Amino acid sequence: MKKFMFIIAAAAVALSAHSKDKFAGFYKGTLQGDLHPAIERTLCAEVFHGPDGYRLKLVSQPLARTDVYMVLDGLQALGDRIKFSGEGEYYGPIALEGEMMGGESIKASGRMGVVPVVIDFERIEIVPPTLGEKAPKNAKVLFDGKDTSA
Repeated sequence: MKKFMFIIAAAAVALSAHSKDKFAGFYKGTLQGDLHPAIERTLCAEVFHGPDGYRLKLVSQPLARTDVYMVLDGLQALGDRIKFSGEGEYYGPIALEGEMMGGESIKASGRMGVVPVVIDFERIEIVPPTLGEKAPKNAKVLFDGKDTSA
C-alpha cells in the first residue's frame, strides 16, 4: 500500500512539474508554400522535456503513432527561446530551421524538396472529452480520489 501511494505521489509531482514547463505541449499549424494541392497542409508538433533536453516531433496529429515526419532531440532552451534545425520526410525531403518562442508558438522555414516553405504553429490545449464526467453505470471504480482499497 505504501509503495502504491508513493507511486501515485511521484506521478502527481511529475505531472505537475511537466504542466509548468513553458515549452512542453502540443502545437498546431499550417505548412505554407507553393506546394501541390494534394499535399496536406495542417501539421502538429509535440514538444517534450527529457533528461537530455527537449524533443520536437513534427506529426500529422497530436499523439500520432504513425506519420512522424521529423524528430529533433536534445534541444536546449536559451531564455524564452529554443532554436532548432533538422531534416525529415513529409511528402518528400523537408529541411527546417526555426525557433519556439515563449512556449506560445513555433515558427520555422526551410525547403520541401526545392520549394521554400514556412510553418507557423500556435500552442493548443488538449482536453479529454470525458473530463469531469461520472463513471459509466456498470463501471468498477478503482480509485475515486479518496479510497485506495480497490
